[in-house]
Parts: sequence; structure tokens; C-alpha cells
Amino acid sequence: MARKKKLSGKTEFDKLLIEENKSPAYIRRTMAAKFMVYGKKEPSHFPRSRQLRQRKWRAKREDYLDPDPLIALVRMKGDLPYSNVIQDIGFDRFFVHYWSTMEMNNYREYCKLSTKNFN
Repeated sequence: MARKKKLSGKTEFDKLLIEENKSPAYIRRTMAAKFMVYGKKEPSHFPRSRQLRQRKWRAKREDYLDPDPLIALVRMKGDLPYSNVIQDIGFDRFFVHYWSTMEMNNYREYCKLSTKNFN
């Protein structure tokens, strides 16, 4: 019985998973179509779906401002470009009020038009 190899270091899978946003199932299907004959055992150089999912998750996690989502929201509220979008955050009863300048302008325009129609 052949053992699976550990997936370590930068691999060609990183480009597919992160840059091209391919799913682990897609990668395994294309590898199977390329290297396998129907009915044969899976080669040991095929990564497991779980390994690929974890690799994609870890790569995306590196881009987070903070691993804790609440602290990340607070940091985002103080940094551009989110400082004009996130208006209010509450923690006792959790809520986030957010809107962009464009949304507010559209809402004001809508209110002007709808009040003219009622008069």
C-alpha cells in the first residue's frame, strides 16, 4: 500500500487554488483524467481534497487583518477605505451599520423622487 506524500512548500496547486480560484475537487478531477486509468488505484502523488482545502484556507487567512473577526472589523473601521463605509459597531448585541457614500446619495435621490410623487 503506497502512502500519501505530505503536501509542503510552494506547489503548482497554489496557483490553481488561490490565483485561479479552482476547487480542490476540480484539481483532483483534472489530475485523475490526466494520469489515471479507469479502475486503477489512485497514485500516491495525488493530494487529498482535505489537504488542498486546508492549503487554500491558510493562504486566504494570511490576507486577514486579524484572525479574530471582531478585532478585524474594529481595525477596518479606522483604516481606509472602510473608514467611510463602516459607521457603527456594537458588541453587546452584535451589529454593524455600514453604507457607502454612493448608497447614501442614491437613497437621498430616491427619497426626493418618492416625496415628489406623493405631493
